[in-house]
Amino acid sequence: MHQRLLTICIPTYNRVDLLCDTIQFFFDQISAAGLGETVAISVTDNASTDETPQRIAAMQPKAPCPLLYHRNETNLGFDRNVVQALRGADTPWVWTCGDYNRLFPDAIRQVCAVLAETDPTDYAWVAPRGIEYHQPDRFGNHEVSVYTIFPNRPGTFDVPGTDILSVRINMRGMNDSIFNREKLWHVLDHHPEQVEAGVGLLYMHAWLQGLVALHFPDNRCRVINRNIILMVKVDRGYNPVEQFFDLSYLGNMVFYRRLQHLATRHGFNDAARLLAQISDNGFLGFLWVLIGNKMVGKFRCQRPFGFLWRMARSFSLKRFVTIASVFLLCLLLPRRALDILLKLYFDLTRGAGGRRELAAKINAFHQKSPNFQTLKYSAKSWMGRRLVRERI
Repeated sequence: MHQRLLTICIPTYNRVDLLCDTIQFFFDQISAAGLGETVAISVTDNASTDETPQRIAAMQPKAPCPLLYHRNETNLGFDRNVVQALRGADTPWVWTCGDYNRLFPDAIRQVCAVLAETDPTDYAWVAPRGIEYHQPDRFGNHEVSVYTIFPNRPGTFDVPGTDILSVRINMRGMNDSIFNREKLWHVLDHHPEQVEAGVGLLYMHAWLQGLVALHFPDNRCRVINRNIILMVKVDRGYNPVEQFFDLSYLGNMVFYRRLQHLATRHGFNDAARLLAQISDNGFLGFLWVLIGNKMVGKFRCQRPFGFLWRMARSFSLKRFVTIASVFLLCLLLPRRALDILLKLYFDLTRGAGGRRELAAKINAFHQKSPNFQTLKYSAKSWMGRRLVRERI
């Protein structure tokens, strides 16, 4: 009997129109490529209160491939629903997909062709490349960005498992994770407490990537270095400008620091050192965004004392002193004075090449300045509340 190769798992909650459009989009690609015996689609409904059960039931008889549906009795929260969705697959490969995302033409056929040539005993997962497209929302924000690009590399190549923690954990979308089901289920079945430690981050797909990398360091990742995923960001009802730092740099630091603590507790010492370095680099990135906003004239902070109070409660003492110093310099000094201080600092600490390095950074800020957001800070977001308990 022919064994299916891939299950596309879609966790969802109360977005029936987006969900059905996405499923129909997948159906069209599966039908065109003749993959009805190769691919299955599994929807995990987190106790939606809309018409999701009825609409899925109406689609099932006309589906070109199995369309599986599981409904949770109660709402488990986003992270646990992702885990539930992944448990619903019985194929060698499992692909997590958002209920609002799209793929490039012929993407599913290309992915299946790569999976058919990938030995599950040697590979922990396969990573497709994507483009992230932000539709203009009610606040006027718009952005197009490309992630997971490896220039000068072939269309498909391998990454060692030891590099996965630094180059492949991606917290921007579920679609970049095609898991080896056997290895993923090993983590889910044998290390449930480690899985549970990722609940609340709202990045369970990325957390599971990290756990698989920790437990299978000798496995490789196969990267599909072509345009596969078209991430269409939907208006989620909050202003990402106001929550810019909460949802990017601070979220990154919280994620990696928590994974670092887990790696340390369970004896993954090499991985813990790498994760600490990544967290530190994220912290430096946070500082440079503050400086970059100042240098391009887009630094303005609402409630600065509230910002500092939140940072004092959220960061270790050393990191807080550093953040507070940089923040106050950006807040109080004119750009010219800050520029002079930066040049002096780089001259003293980096030698002859310091000023050239600084000039390159500042030039990069100015090139990116049309996309820079004016700094605002909101302590009301989920990440602002989460930081109080993390002490990163």
